[in-house]
Amino acid sequence: MITLLVFIGIVTADSEDFNTMRKMALEPYSEYHLYRGDLHVHTNYSADADSRQEINSVIQSAKGRLDFIAITDHDEHKEDVLTKDEWQQIVAVCQKQNCDGEFVVIPGYEWTSPDQHFKPGSKDYEHKILYFTNPPDDIFRFSNFPTPEILANAVSGAGGIGHTPHPRSFTVMDLKDQQIIVKHYERDYWDYGHAFSSTFSNAEVYPNGPLYQYDFDKVESDDIKEESVQISWEFEIQKALSMGYKLGFVATSDTHWPTIIPGQERCSVVFAKELTRKSILDALKVRRNYAEICPENIDVFFSISGHIVGDEFETTRNPCLILNIQSEREIHEVYIYKNNNKWITINKGDLSPFSSDFKEVSFTVEDNNFLSNSFYFVKIRLKGNNEYGTPFTVFTSPVWVNKRIE
Repeated sequence: MITLLVFIGIVTADSEDFNTMRKMALEPYSEYHLYRGDLHVHTNYSADADSRQEINSVIQSAKGRLDFIAITDHDEHKEDVLTKDEWQQIVAVCQKQNCDGEFVVIPGYEWTSPDQHFKPGSKDYEHKILYFTNPPDDIFRFSNFPTPEILANAVSGAGGIGHTPHPRSFTVMDLKDQQIIVKHYERDYWDYGHAFSSTFSNAEVYPNGPLYQYDFDKVESDDIKEESVQISWEFEIQKALSMGYKLGFVATSDTHWPTIIPGQERCSVVFAKELTRKSILDALKVRRNYAEICPENIDVFFSISGHIVGDEFETTRNPCLILNIQSEREIHEVYIYKNNNKWITINKGDLSPFSSDFKEVSFTVEDNNFLSNSFYFVKIRLKGNNEYGTPFTVFTSPVWVNKRIE
């Protein structure tokens, strides 16, 4: 792990160079604007949502706080099926409420495979969130599009894209016959070819631990009688990255209830050229976004040798990383990951010479040990936790740097 001592180009907050470094960090993003939105929102068209989640009210609740919202009701949930007529009703509302340049409403849905939790020998793809610039007449339901690859072909053919929602694994301490048995359960989130990463371009990412109330619920299984469940969110994302999938990071509310307002504490931040449905989806397709799990706005500008989040490029030179964080909440730790490993760690004590109020930080660092293809991303730990103890955190999408051999 690299310590603070090897940083190059760090400047103090009152230094004349501070504004220069901030300008350097923002320059690769000069053609884009920052837009915040929620890409995973349910209404009463979902069987498992509160009946008070009327679609127009849900959309109105996000206006004035967010720049965009995606309506993503379940295609099939147990015995309930989203009909073609209901889908067209949703699309009509989205089209009516959408206003380019002011507030973008994106029609989408949640492809929902049957619940196969912990059933040996069965595939558990769980869900995929899908959204469209120009929505099709009907959706691609699980019953007719039963695997992620079949689904991806249909969605991309209709000009849509998507992301993997709530990927998480479970470690269960099973108390059985007065013995504690530790079991680890994973799902088949990534059971598709790498080529389909261009369709499923992002995944929801959160700090490990409970994020929702239902994360405390018991896991139901014939062979589990009593248990304690540990939720691992970051493990699943890092597993996919290590498998070679190109994934950007988003955060969403997944709201089913009026008590959880879209984007209130979890949102996706997108670098787009303009506030239109097409521009937002174009940015998401190339992973030009990051995940913000915090009630305040955190502006993050991370680039490597002029390439911004989501980019992949080739070079013979050592990568030069530059980061600027402008936060409305106090910054406690900054981690830079290289190939899923914590490569650089900066805690609040390290930040004190370089930030007058712990709310803006700028620095650069060169990777002098760049020996092979690598990817880098940033995790920022902020002051405070949500009501379930989950720390407020930001994750940038990775930048992939390939070593060119001359």
